Amino acid sequence: MIRSLYWTLRAWVQNPRRSYLAWLKWQNKYFAQLACKAMQWRGYSQHPVHPKHLFDPKTGSQVEPFLKPGIHFLDVGCGIGASCLKACEYGAARTVGIENNPDNIRITQENALSRNVAVEVYPIDLEKTPYPFADDTFDVILFSDVMEHLENRVECLKELKRIKKNEAPIVISIPNRDTSWKRRLRQAGIDSRDDTDHKIEYTKEQLYQEITNAGLRLDSPLSPVVPSFPWHGLFALSAAISPGLYRRLQQWKYDYIKRKPEEAMGWSFHVR
Repeated sequence: MIRSLYWTLRAWVQNPRRSYLAWLKWQNKYFAQLACKAMQWRGYSQHPVHPKHLFDPKTGSQVEPFLKPGIHFLDVGCGIGASCLKACEYGAARTVGIENNPDNIRITQENALSRNVAVEVYPIDLEKTPYPFADDTFDVILFSDVMEHLENRVECLKELKRIKKNEAPIVISIPNRDTSWKRRLRQAGIDSRDDTDHKIEYTKEQLYQEITNAGLRLDSPLSPVVPSFPWHGLFALSAAISPGLYRRLQQWKYDYIKRKPEEAMGWSFHVR
């Protein structure tokens, strides 16, 4: 412990700017994880969950315009099933999720059971195609915050194109690489990715190229999500103090990104 403290202090003395930026990135991740656990401790959820799924009505809203009664809906990387449950609320005839995390699968099934709705969850490795669905199956596909975790992205997009109906939308969210916060991190020699599992974080040019290579077309503007800065974890933790405070901070982020869309952490959009 003493040796670890020594090297930490030495790093701060030798390069205080780099150490400060690294600390900002660390605390952002730490507070976000703590906020998820706090939602369970405070009794807002039976399971650790990010406050945005509980208190931010805009979370997942990019897919809501496409949710209608009678549709066949697929959420690729469904997490704890929030969007699947939303599709059920809108009267989807079939709701399907793909998820590899066993805990998330269990929570999704428990949530569906508690609401007396049917959600099919498949533990599929997205890197391995084809997927076990027939051609032209789905009316809407949600592919949010997943693409950046894959190596085989173009093949995955081609497979989603195969299993969706002809003009059905694929609603996508991906991270933006080119923000001032991330540039500062890279200039200091720090990994700028939001998640170390990200295989890519996109420039617009890279995104357009992958969509084109998959035989898809962009069918909407790139909509900025939230700002790219190291305070999301702290903002999320505010929900443990007051959900109302958290909602106000979230609204501030949405207002900010309208003024500075180039600073977006990522974009949401849909392709056909």
